[in-house]
Amino acid sequence: MEQRAFLLLLALVSVLFLGLLKPFFSALFWACAVSIMFYPLYRRFLRLWGRPNLSALSTLGICVFVGVLPFFFILYSVLQEGTLIYQRVQSGEIDPSSYIERVRQGFPAVQHLLERLHIDLSTVKEHLSSLAVESSRFVAQNAVKIGQNVLQLIVAVGVMLYVTFYLLRDGPKLRAVLIRALPLGDAREHRLLDKFAEVTRATVKGNLMVAVIQGALGGLIFWILGIPGALLWGVVMALLSLIPMVGAGLVWVPVC
Repeated sequence: MEQRAFLLLLALVSVLFLGLLKPFFSALFWACAVSIMFYPLYRRFLRLWGRPNLSALSTLGICVFVGVLPFFFILYSVLQEGTLIYQRVQSGEIDPSSYIERVRQGFPAVQHLLERLHIDLSTVKEHLSSLAVESSRFVAQNAVKIGQNVLQLIVAVGVMLYVTFYLLRDGPKLRAVLIRALPLGDAREHRLLDKFAEVTRATVKGNLMVAVIQGALGGLIFWILGIPGALLWGVVMALLSLIPMVGAGLVWVPVC
């Protein structure tokens, strides 16, 4: 009876603890990812100075300079551009239907092809105009919502940096404790943790870096060509490039 009562209380406390951590799951995950990515840099600083706290703080400072500050700058700029585009669409300064008219005048073959497919350009113009208004309204509304929740975002980033510091400094100790606590067998646990680190590095270096490069190149080209909202569309292309079978072409093909 004592054992069952203990296990029941243990399960209850574990559920409550997970519920307490639920708002910070994403921050904890990114703390693990960032610490895995920057741990080799921490090891270099540790061999150079021999002071764990200073090495972890230096690594964390580089993380803030490389990732956190650009993220907040891009977020602020995207919110501004999203609101501005919404205002310009509402005022009629940006008229998506005019681009359909340009296609009709400049590429008669496209019009003939659409007619063969029984697609009416006038209907396309109406749908495109309504879609542009709805999309810009969605961006503007979410920009306000994100602006209102910026405090929660700052807290999440703070938690991520706080946890990252201790994961960098005490990573080997925490790994040893985790391996000792898990009942899977030490050899399996070592392979499991190594595979998690390997997949995390591959995902961040592969998918995320490619997405950032595609978004940056797309936004730069849009800016050179004078297309409104270049930074906003660059961020959208970066996000779309993470989606299989979609990619950044969903933005730059219509623009071309």
